[in-house]
Amino acid sequence: MKDLVGKWKLDWDRNDNFEEYLKAVGLNILFRKAGKAVVPTEVIEQVDDDTWSLYVTASVRHSHLKFRFGEEVHETTMDGRKCVSTFSVNDDGVLVQYQRSLNPSVPDTVITRKRSSSNLFIQEYEAVGTKVKSTRKFIRLES
Repeated sequence: MKDLVGKWKLDWDRNDNFEEYLKAVGLNILFRKAGKAVVPTEVIEQVDDDTWSLYVTASVRHSHLKFRFGEEVHETTMDGRKCVSTFSVNDDGVLVQYQRSLNPSVPDTVITRKRSSSNLFIQEYEAVGTKVKSTRKFIRLES
């Protein structure tokens, strides 16, 4: 998890199938086009021994989550979906965020974040119950 601490920006050329993911979670064409055009920055910080912080900023919106592993956090996603997120780290050191949708007609989402190299992390989205997945790659801006 400490490998992900730092400031990261989406590498626009390494953004695969994100519009299809947005479609799978019920976003209309306008939100999908806007979501695909946004280049977010993520800042991951360790606040104290048990608490972590995830800031996501983009030109139009931002979000901030403070979380502890295994505890639920209410979230409004960047695209406006309401959900409850739970964070964990798997045996491979991958940060896993499970977003349980508060709208029964919208699938849950699993987001994983893992380091690929010193300057790159890979973020994968999966719309649970569908076959739709998206991969986005972020480059390090600072640690």
